[in-house]
Amino acid sequence: AVLSKYTQMVESFPAEGLPTPDPKFSAVSTQWPTAEEIAAVDRIRNANQEAIARLKFPTRDVIGDLRIVRFLRARHHKEAEAQEWFTAFLTARLEDCPEIETKIRPAVIGMTPEEFVTFFQERVHPSGLFHPWVGVTQESVGVFVGRPGHIDAVKFTEEREDISLQQDHLLIVAYLEWVLWYLDEESYRQHKLMMLIKIIDMGGLGGGGRKIPMLVPKMKEWLANLMSTMQKPYCEHDAMVLVLNAPFVFRMVWAFMSVILTAKQKAKMMILGNTSDAKV
Repeated sequence: AVLSKYTQMVESFPAEGLPTPDPKFSAVSTQWPTAEEIAAVDRIRNANQEAIARLKFPTRDVIGDLRIVRFLRARHHKEAEAQEWFTAFLTARLEDCPEIETKIRPAVIGMTPEEFVTFFQERVHPSGLFHPWVGVTQESVGVFVGRPGHIDAVKFTEEREDISLQQDHLLIVAYLEWVLWYLDEESYRQHKLMMLIKIIDMGGLGGGGRKIPMLVPKMKEWLANLMSTMQKPYCEHDAMVLVLNAPFVFRMVWAFMSVILTAKQKAKMMILGNTSDAKV
């Protein structure tokens, strides 16, 4: 019913309303929203007033201009598609994962990066080798580091005592909720759409007696669900994803990922060689 309101929408976005690509991260724009983008944001938000009214936390980082602009830019300024993704985002927090509203946001929103890192590291599985916030670049861009090449997928999925895989899924959701809130705060402080750089170290993939995650059914299913959770509701917060130390077997992982990722998400990926190479 909501999408029917867009049947008369003009799909071609006015050229004068498009933001300028970032000089360092060409797949995204960090420019403050244009007047034309804000007009589109208002239409998308107005079309979702019924769902927004049901939110426990209809805060700026959830339904504000900058958050909705992320959906618009993620969908190449195709307003109907941005509307579809924003609707999916609201549905996810209202119906698919109500814990976001009832448990996650009250626990993490408002934390400093240092506080959130402590919160995250106290709860993440020992085999989950992620650091949610290692610091910022000279341009104040936040940096995430993951070492999936060293994750033991069997231990991660089987050696869990009484902690379910869903708990680790919700911990990643907590990270995404926190980081989109924090980026919103920083965006208004710096008057630009702030994003992250994600560094993914694939060194060690398939080594040390560890199975490639895609060959462990439970891990493959967990990753597929996680990528599905991240793709629409938490879109357009990565400026770049740097993949380092990718071995030959990374092709198997990439084949799995490339089916799920959008063209724009793939454009943000930069796959580099071994970090021992001076050129890297």
